[in-house]
Amino acid sequence: MRMNLTAVLLFCAGLLSAGQHVCEVSGPVKDAGKLEIVVEQPVPVVNFAAKELQTFLKQATGQTVLVVKKASAGKTALVLGDCPSARAAGLDVSNLPDEGFRILRKGNCVFIAGRDDPKQNPASLGWKHSYRRATLSGVYDFLERFADARFFFPGKYGTVVPEKKGLFLPEKIDVVESPDMMLRAFYFGKPKNFDPNMTLT
Repeated sequence: MRMNLTAVLLFCAGLLSAGQHVCEVSGPVKDAGKLEIVVEQPVPVVNFAAKELQTFLKQATGQTVLVVKKASAGKTALVLGDCPSARAAGLDVSNLPDEGFRILRKGNCVFIAGRDDPKQNPASLGWKHSYRRATLSGVYDFLERFADARFFFPGKYGTVVPEKKGLFLPEKIDVVESPDMMLRAFYFGKPKNFDPNMTLT
């Protein structure tokens, strides 16, 4: 009996420590000025993440941020998803765990990327989100860290986005996060609704 209890406790401890966490945010904090959202690889998860980022930045700063395919000079580019620019900056999503994401600043570009399902669309799946959507999680994390947004529960009453004079970003940003639990909901359903490639590590 004691052996069984020990095994269960060790298993639970392993699950709780499964997440990967790195946070290096430092240097002078300055107004990012004019912003743009860059989507080089338009997969559904990244497109949805871009719309969410656009919506909440509008609420926070009053600035309508355009979604473009390529970063331009003179603006702070928020580059979403796994793409050539992110890989060139040193952000390799293959080094991240399932649903893990990285937020990395390089000059005037802030890269937000993680492993995403190439087909699933968050806009059409309701609450059945049992697939990789790490870039979307990274966008919400970015908004919480740097726009002071809070997502307590779905809907306008559970979302708080304070008005700000602009988006103020530190000189150095390198954040790696991943969930401690891959499946984070009580769910009745069939196994076919889950991504077979998802793991607990």
